[in-house]
Amino acid sequence: MQQDLDVFRMVPLETDPPIHTKIRSVLTPFFVPSALDPLDDAIRKITVDLIDECVRNSPVDFATQFSIILPSRVFFEIILGEDPKEIQWIVDLTQVLITDPATAEQGAPKLLQWCADTLEGRRKRGQTEDLIGVVAHMGNGPELFLEERERIEILNLLILAGMETTANGISSVVHTFATNPDARAELRDADPQRIDKVVDEFLRYASPVTSAGRTLVSNDESFGCPMQKGERVTLSWTAANHDPATFPNPDVLDLNRNASQHLAFGVGHHKCLGMHLAKREMRIAIQELRKLKIFELVENTRIRYRSGPQQGIISLPIHCAR
Repeated sequence: MQQDLDVFRMVPLETDPPIHTKIRSVLTPFFVPSALDPLDDAIRKITVDLIDECVRNSPVDFATQFSIILPSRVFFEIILGEDPKEIQWIVDLTQVLITDPATAEQGAPKLLQWCADTLEGRRKRGQTEDLIGVVAHMGNGPELFLEERERIEILNLLILAGMETTANGISSVVHTFATNPDARAELRDADPQRIDKVVDEFLRYASPVTSAGRTLVSNDESFGCPMQKGERVTLSWTAANHDPATFPNPDVLDLNRNASQHLAFGVGHHKCLGMHLAKREMRIAIQELRKLKIFELVENTRIRYRSGPQQGIISLPIHCAR
């Protein structure tokens, strides 16, 4: 759904340098690998707890009870440091927004209001050291000036971008493991470096974010197609990730492929800020899911997909056991 940028903008994704660069420079320290390394144990605990709950309730919809919940809990509980009991309704809300985008007009204002209230709460407490506190106090100097609406949009984008794309990537792993036991067996003893390469291949193959829109700043021509300054163009990450000139047999998921050149996170200065966190969650999910003795689709199951700018599985009934 394309929003009127005068009403709502995905900041900083829909901004250009130098504003984009200044905002991103403030946020980046929270998402570099060195900042995320100490979080592995906490991420793994949430991952294991969710798998244990799925095993207890098997058969279970692994998309809604694992793939979607995992990145939501990781982001709110670990990255934002929020009380799980206080934000459960937001986790539930984001799950609805992912599985039923038609509800966005009703649900999105509730999330935006939470962002506004939470930012104000950080300012009242003078809290500046965590991610929300940094956003709350951002843009008050001569180098960067932000309106409060823009701070709300920044926090809103951090939340949504940190959940849906990761959930779609994890669902690709879950579907592959449930339908191809040889893949799970192949990765049972794989070291972290091998798993990282496999994560890249899952991201290339699934391309959780299908495309991005951009506005041309100058006249150009590509493959004989003339394009004029000010026109909108669509960048298809899916097409790029399935380009046979770069990835031979692109429609085959090859767990031995070096897919490090994939564009699942975009490219250039708008490349996904949270890509290291997303890949970390996928790596840990693979490491824990491969331990299960039983992991297979429910017979005659109906898998539901979401299509559009974000694509992924939103219903995936699974039998699982340790």
